[in-house]
Amino acid sequence: MKNITIKKLYEICQDNKYIALRFGDNYLMGVNCSVAKILNPSKDIKEIGNKETQFYSFRPISFMEYIRIKRPFHN
Repeated sequence: MKNITIKKLYEICQDNKYIALRFGDNYLMGVNCSVAKILNPSKDIKEIGNKETQFYSFRPISFMEYIRIKRPFHN
């Protein structure tokens, strides 16, 4: 099973508002795709775009499903 690359994840976020990402252990995480706007695609994506993420699949979701499965960021 091949994981999603950073470049592909950026492209997915450009086409969707909210997505559910699935980890290899089937853990599901909601993502608000507006966070992709903080990346500078001409710099950030070129430098790290081919690196694989921990995610192996995604699907578009509604705002309510995003609220249900989102996880807070931790420091």
